[in-house]
Amino acid sequence: MSSILLSLHSADETDFAISDEIVFTPLAQEGSVNWFLCRHASSGETFVLATAANEEALFQVTQRLKNEFSLRNTLYLKAGRLSL
Repeated sequence: MSSILLSLHSADETDFAISDEIVFTPLAQEGSVNWFLCRHASSGETFVLATAANEEALFQVTQRLKNEFSLRNTLYLKAGRLSL
């Protein structure tokens, strides 16, 4: 598995493209995790990307995201049982 660490040096929250295919829009930074809305330029398909905010946090963030991903079904089922 390979990883690409993205460094944002922009003071504003504007869209940027690393390639001609995907446009990244910063959504939030939560501790050491950066969240991006990604849009495929030709198809318009969108997805959310979470990545480490810096290289030092890469291992910690990777473990955290793996744990959250593995718990997604459990959390979804519990959320479905809650009534608001």
